[in-house]
Amino acid sequence: ELSIERIVDAAIEIADAEGLAAVSMSRVAASLGFTTMSLYRYVTSKDDLILLMQEAATDVSPPADDVERGWREGVTAWVLAIRGAYREHPWLVDIPISGAPITPNSLLMVDWMLRELRPLPLTDGEKMSTLLLLTSYARATAAQERDLVAAATALAGADGASIEHTFAALVELVTPERFPDLSPLFAAGGYLADIS
Repeated sequence: ELSIERIVDAAIEIADAEGLAAVSMSRVAASLGFTTMSLYRYVTSKDDLILLMQEAATDVSPPADDVERGWREGVTAWVLAIRGAYREHPWLVDIPISGAPITPNSLLMVDWMLRELRPLPLTDGEKMSTLLLLTSYARATAAQERDLVAAATALAGADGASIEHTFAALVELVTPERFPDLSPLFAAGGYLADIS
């Protein structure tokens, strides 16, 4: 028997394996062994399905109220929780932002951040700006990490070369004379962050 939960789980499974573009009502229905029309009795549109997928994939539990830590540690934990969701479900960064958070889990994340910022002498507007800045940071770095991993995988599979060979060649090109500040970083291996 179909349920919203089964439909959302199937859609997330497809997105996790193949990306958000692979998710369609017909594809989800087929994966469950039902007709596309049968899904519409539970989910009215693909946009609604994506919203439900986002809600399920961002089910992050804030720490208990009695956890004692400074605001920096709290904000860091918040960002790492969001990054963890993006790492587990890389397709989340492909969902267009269509407005302010309105789902229960997204509102819970907003509330969690506001709790971490409570000790700071910020106005409500400054708190929301901080939340927007850090959300954008988490989203952008998650997208960049995903894309770097995909590029490294493609490069390694294209002709058998590895990313290490490519950067070994670049070390020879990035000389101290031409790139005085970049070359030491390259030589020390610090240019390419660990993206595994």
